[in-house]
Amino acid sequence: MSFKICLYEIKYKNSLKSLWEEVFNKTDLESEYLISWLLSSNSGLLILAVNKSEEVIGSRASWYWSFKNINTSYNSAQFGLTSVHPNFRRLGIFSMLNKSCIEILENEKIDFIYNVSLPKAKKGYEKMGWIYKDNLERLTRINFLYFLSPRNKSYRISNILNNELISRKSISDVEQENIFSSQKINKFINRFNMRVDIRIYESDGITIIYKKKKEKGINSIFIGEIYSNSKNLEILNTHLNTIQFAEKSFLISTYLSLNHPLNKYYLKFGFKNIKRKFQPIGVKLINQNIVMKEIHNNLVLSYIDLDTF
Repeated sequence: MSFKICLYEIKYKNSLKSLWEEVFNKTDLESEYLISWLLSSNSGLLILAVNKSEEVIGSRASWYWSFKNINTSYNSAQFGLTSVHPNFRRLGIFSMLNKSCIEILENEKIDFIYNVSLPKAKKGYEKMGWIYKDNLERLTRINFLYFLSPRNKSYRISNILNNELISRKSISDVEQENIFSSQKINKFINRFNMRVDIRIYESDGITIIYKKKKEKGINSIFIGEIYSNSKNLEILNTHLNTIQFAEKSFLISTYLSLNHPLNKYYLKFGFKNIKRKFQPIGVKLINQNIVMKEIHNNLVLSYIDLDTF
């Protein structure tokens, strides 16, 4: 089977959309905003595997993050949207896509790559030098009596980001100046504003970005990230109850790395890792002067960082 690895070009758009529909069950609109977001404002890379018939049979995307602590800054990339058409698997396409992407990132002076992988993909990444640590957990609260809980009376829910939000800091930045954190919001402005399932809750100097979805017919909310002008988050539970009431949601969840500063608040407010399972965060070092343990122990991630958001 003959195929080539190349950067995305607009002539491949429809074929790429067909691939993502086959592999990820993505709608035309979902694929459209992902392509636009990846290619806008130097947000990331999009690499394709194309056969002789000029059909896209595989894809690999990555997007850029900048992580900082007191003494050091790191440039990283997150891998996502790995796809190979079912009719063209076991031909080395997965490995070739990743190898080509890594070569480009090496030339761009990326320090490390990270991702969260499904079990089958994880094995493939480990063969290419990824090291995984189980330090991402899903916290969930089942709130039978949320309608009786105190709720905020003044709030606004929309799906459009504004300049006021951009000026705020994530809790990672506010509370832990010596730990890896990321000013993510600028990277997501275009992506958020093209989505109908993303909500932005604003009140009392707090902004909560979340996603609505249904799980087995039950209304659920996933918290992506929380931004605040203050370190005092004692009223956060009231805001979470307000969102849950407004969206008529039975479940409210989030994914956080174990050292995320919001972890203690979620636990305090009755969230639990119900299944007692952890997802693995994989890291591949590009800059060999970096210590792997330092990255794994200090990388602060939330649901907003994952390609599932």
